[in-house]
Amino acid sequence: MAPMTETIEINTRKERTFLADRYEVERLSAKLQGDIITPWHPAYEQQRRVWNGMIDRHPALIVLCSSEADVVNTVDFVRTNDLRARIRGGKHNVSGKAVSDGGVVIDVSPMRGIRVDTSRMEVTVQSGATLGDMERTLQRSGVAVPTGLVSATGIAGLTLGGGYGWLTRRFGLTSDNLLSAEVVTYEGRLRRASKKENPDLFWALRGGGGQLGVVTSFTFRVHHLTSAWMAIPMYPIEQAGKVLRFLRDFMPQAPEELGVLATLWTSPDDPDLPPESRQVPVLMLFGCYTGPGEKGEEVVRPLREIDTPLVDMSGQMEWLQVQQLLDEDYPDLRRYYWKSLYLDELSEESIDIAIEQAARRPSSLSSLDIWMLGGAMHRSSPQSSSFANRNSNWMLGIEANWDDPHQDATNIDWTRTTFDRMLPHSSGGAYVNFGGSEQELNQMGSRFYGNNFPRLENIRKHYDPLGIFSG
Repeated sequence: MAPMTETIEINTRKERTFLADRYEVERLSAKLQGDIITPWHPAYEQQRRVWNGMIDRHPALIVLCSSEADVVNTVDFVRTNDLRARIRGGKHNVSGKAVSDGGVVIDVSPMRGIRVDTSRMEVTVQSGATLGDMERTLQRSGVAVPTGLVSATGIAGLTLGGGYGWLTRRFGLTSDNLLSAEVVTYEGRLRRASKKENPDLFWALRGGGGQLGVVTSFTFRVHHLTSAWMAIPMYPIEQAGKVLRFLRDFMPQAPEELGVLATLWTSPDDPDLPPESRQVPVLMLFGCYTGPGEKGEEVVRPLREIDTPLVDMSGQMEWLQVQQLLDEDYPDLRRYYWKSLYLDELSEESIDIAIEQAARRPSSLSSLDIWMLGGAMHRSSPQSSSFANRNSNWMLGIEANWDDPHQDATNIDWTRTTFDRMLPHSSGGAYVNFGGSEQELNQMGSRFYGNNFPRLENIRKHYDPLGIFSG
């Protein structure tokens, strides 16, 4: 290594400093297929941003990796220079942990290759791919992987946090369908993680939230799927209590092929809706049935007949339509602050609190989402992977979504107040992908991982003893 006489030094608003030998940076650049983005690069302002407009950080270097070799060389650079790195995949990042002020961002978003093997019912996906990238490729073969609800979400972050979606009750979490992963660990070594190879690393990757290395690719089990029956009734907010009580009794007996999300929200200002149904408080149901198509209309009918809906947009859809259904509601650079809680039950009091807090939303874009769980995710034990919160039947997602930066404090306060009011009705567990701010993520490990947290921490220390992926 050259003497540290000429350095790159960047002081940031967060009073962090990046120091690295300029010669070492240039030498890294010469090894890469991808690019290095510095603060004086014309693409820097665009490249430093993530999906959440709340996150406004200024890394010193963004390394755009185009291959596993790029990742290995970048990890070697970070370790050799005693630096800290963040890892960024699809950039759909709520907490902001993918970027830091004054640090290095290992950005794998250029790595989006996808290889489908229907003979083995598997797909291998590079870690920069989004859900939309993968699903468009898979649907050419009539198969799917259980993933999330917004197609711009990165497959890496979703999987490492667990991964809920329409198919959770039928096929389990995204991480439950992971067969193996390729990971570059702190020493610049590419390791394969599976049930047979580095099984402790594989255990930790499935829901542990990352900080173990740079995953370069995932291999998932795929399932035959091309369409679904969607129940999308929009009920007046005055009927919200009745609808939630119905779901409390209906879902324990519902087929596992039916996934349901209940959303306390404001109806969109959509010209396709009747004028009286636009921009009014509602409870919107999303029921997704992926069993035999001829049974779909019958299975979802009870969700459409709880009361008289304002609007009913139900019908059969191609799977890609289902996966893009909510995309327009989560645009880039909107401001997002989300928290979550697993509920012991949908008690009368918890239903009342949810409806009260929905009425107090400071932004009409915000929502309270009640996820109906169970089915396949319950059949794995809490110890089978690092994802420990498997036994609840309900999860509350508290989504504050807004556009005006001057309303940050008001929206964050509403989210935290809702969380505090619902906590007595919860198991205490929370979902790491809806975990709040980065500071809260760092403070709430036992809430996300339960009794698995000590083991997860030990595995992190083993695979990253220098802590280069925690900075």
